[in-house]
Amino acid sequence: MRNYLTGRVKNLTDNFTSNDKTASLVFAVLASVCFALVLLYLSGIASKWTAIFALSLFFPMFAAKIRSIRKAFAALLIFSFSVHMDFNPWYSDMNIGIPISLTGLAVVALYVIWFFNLLNKTARPRLFPSVTIPLGALCIWSGLSFLVSLNPSYVWYYFVFSLEFFLIYFYAANFLRTEEDIRFIVNCVAFTVLFSAGVGICQYLFPNSFNFQFMGWENEALKLYYKGIAITRAVGFLGHSNALALFLNAWLPLLILYASGIERSATRLLCFLSFGAGIIALVLTFSRGGWLTFALSSFLILGFFLRGRISSRLSRFIRFIPGIALVLLLLVIPFSPYIHDRLSRDDYEAAESRIKLAKTAFEIIKEKPVTGVGLGNYRLAVPSEPYSDELPPPVHNIYLKIAAELGIPAAVLFIWICLTFLRWGLASLSSGERYVLCFSIGLIGGLVAICFHGMFEPGSIGDPVLLPLSFIGGLMVSLRAFVRNKR
Repeated sequence: MRNYLTGRVKNLTDNFTSNDKTASLVFAVLASVCFALVLLYLSGIASKWTAIFALSLFFPMFAAKIRSIRKAFAALLIFSFSVHMDFNPWYSDMNIGIPISLTGLAVVALYVIWFFNLLNKTARPRLFPSVTIPLGALCIWSGLSFLVSLNPSYVWYYFVFSLEFFLIYFYAANFLRTEEDIRFIVNCVAFTVLFSAGVGICQYLFPNSFNFQFMGWENEALKLYYKGIAITRAVGFLGHSNALALFLNAWLPLLILYASGIERSATRLLCFLSFGAGIIALVLTFSRGGWLTFALSSFLILGFFLRGRISSRLSRFIRFIPGIALVLLLLVIPFSPYIHDRLSRDDYEAAESRIKLAKTAFEIIKEKPVTGVGLGNYRLAVPSEPYSDELPPPVHNIYLKIAAELGIPAAVLFIWICLTFLRWGLASLSSGERYVLCFSIGLIGGLVAICFHGMFEPGSIGDPVLLPLSFIGGLMVSLRAFVRNKR
């Protein structure tokens, strides 16, 4: 019985066959998405459960097309980074419960498949102790922080995302085995960014008819006002425009490299369209931190090409740079008046308020510099305004928030983990393969973008907005092992 089950799982988890074409995969995905959206429209039910039903119809069609249940769930995991969709059956007035998210379901499915492959001895885990041990220790400490927390139920709620952070890293670190796995990741990222960017653009163009109030969000919160001028912000499925900007910045460096023409024509076209849509959506988030982060990651990528060894191997990309600059200029010009307003007009003390939030975070850190106040308990530790039932806003800095919730040692450990990811990514630059170089530089750009953008946005290891960081870090570790094995 055991041999039968493991044999069936192995058949389901086979990789792409050699005659799979990206173009036909694009058609299958787009047809499935269109079919799901038609059902969503015809249902007339304003509920996120309808969207979940539509997604559940799309997923089997996608899995049947690629003939790999393992890669189908891996694609679902990547897509889930762009969608904050979860439910909480244990929520009550006395307890915030434990969330069940789309990302969590994908992670559980991937580990179940991996378990059967281990039983069948078709896969062996790689431990990478220099990264896995410190990240595992940080995850464990985030759970144990309930011992010092003001409200332990908040710790259990956010610990789910902390555990996902570790599990996503470890799975990604063991994912890359072949060149086709890298191409698969690039295609999935391109599909996801294209979908998320398309949603954001439609929100800007049709703010009243293309809204997502069925997700429980208020459209009014997605607008900026400057002396009577209302600017609608793209938000996608992430609940806030700044979160969408961070997500886009994580993947745009990878897309711009693969759009330069190192891959097959269909993949190149897909990445180019996805990159163009992503740039427009990034502009429409009107996130100043997002714009600054993209500029930083772009200069970082250009810096790599100043190195003679890399520029000689990726000479086609060098010739592609003027065209990229022209495309960026053409995409940004139509929105230049709004960009000027965002950068120059009164922002109602939004920047000044973040300085106040940072000072509050420093005060909390001084109170408990070693243990912190407990995962997810930051807003409970901030003094509330008199006669206000709302929790105060969090500090817009992931490093300060981690230090406040888990202590300064945990923040230092988190920074050390990010630097270790970067070191593994830089080590892959020794490869002579063009597709490996582009993949590595793209991941480095995404990692630096998240870490830099994190200085302006709220979040911590127990926040879903940082889950792409663990996935990118895991891919960096896996890519280095892949390069070593090819030698």
